[in-house]
Amino acid sequence: MLVAALDRFVVGDYGVPMLIGSFGASAVLLFAAPDSPLSRPRNLLGGHFFSALVGVACAQWLPPFWAICLCVPTAIAVMMLSGTLHPPGGATALIAVTGGEQIRQLGFWYAVVPCLAGAALMLAVAWVMTAVVYRWGNLHGRVIVGEERDTSALRILSERENARPVRQDAGSRMA
Repeated sequence: MLVAALDRFVVGDYGVPMLIGSFGASAVLLFAAPDSPLSRPRNLLGGHFFSALVGVACAQWLPPFWAICLCVPTAIAVMMLSGTLHPPGGATALIAVTGGEQIRQLGFWYAVVPCLAGAALMLAVAWVMTAVVYRWGNLHGRVIVGEERDTSALRILSERENARPVRQDAGSRMA
């Protein structure tokens, strides 16, 4: 929300976008699975930054068809080699190629604003939100302490699945 507000009221007046589509996927990782290795600050910041550089390079140096075909796999390779794998980075690279004239005019600055600056802002908000949630309790008002806290989306889904009563059909019962 803060990134969107900056995009609309502050930076947008200068013709520089602050909000890109891949930030939506980053928000899912940061806020729903903050303990995931893909949500680490190095992965978030490096993944967006390196992918943006790859995307801009592809857009500037390759014909459009090849830029579209090669930007995502090249971004994945760069993220893997640099240890900064962040899946939304693939979209960041693709946006650099397909994002239109406003993105194209930014050139390599696209890697700094909106990518690096927006990711850093989201990271700061995630740190504050995580500290508040862990310190003051989760949505049910229960304080979460030490090893007890596990916010991985898979565990949450698993707990919900295990809490549901299991229904058996008449045909599946053993006699």
